[in-house]
Amino acid sequence: RGGRVPMLSGTELTVRDAGDVILLGRLEAIRALDDSFRPRLSADYHPGLCELLDALMGREIVAIAAHPYRPGKRLASCRTDELARFDAVEMNGKDAFLLPETRAEVRRLALRLGLALVGSSDSHLSPQLGVASTLLPAGEVTLEHVRSAIRARTTEVRLRPHGAAIVRSCRSYKRLAKAQRDVAVGRRLAEAVA
Repeated sequence: RGGRVPMLSGTELTVRDAGDVILLGRLEAIRALDDSFRPRLSADYHPGLCELLDALMGREIVAIAAHPYRPGKRLASCRTDELARFDAVEMNGKDAFLLPETRAEVRRLALRLGLALVGSSDSHLSPQLGVASTLLPAGEVTLEHVRSAIRARTTEVRLRPHGAAIVRSCRSYKRLAKAQRDVAVGRRLAEAVA
């Protein structure tokens, strides 16, 4: 709100039988969706794909099929009629550079389903921001503008020229940070036991 970089509210949700979904919407709409589930989504409940898609009906929330070809996820193998209920398919920056063969598969999936294609960096570290991004028609970046562009299928994906190097270096840094954290936790446990 009011900054140089437009920000939209949203969340990534793991679906029990498929993989991940990105939801974009006003915070109130996302909270109302969360409140419609028992247990709540925010209480670590992972709904089935159809259960989630049914709950999204009539809500002002954009549903994006996230990284559909990532190893260990099964979103791309779901039934076509289920996948066609999404608003868009994500070209994930991490996957696009580490698994370049998925680029064409993601584009074909979006085309086959008649859905927009959007780019996402899946950034856990700031240098990775923008390795994949969504290009929109000219205009102010608002939820309404993004929703309209996705529904009209006027979005494009841009991949940064040196994205592969950025993704690899961020992945290495993340692994090192996790290893350091694990060593620190191990030391604290050893000290607590001693």
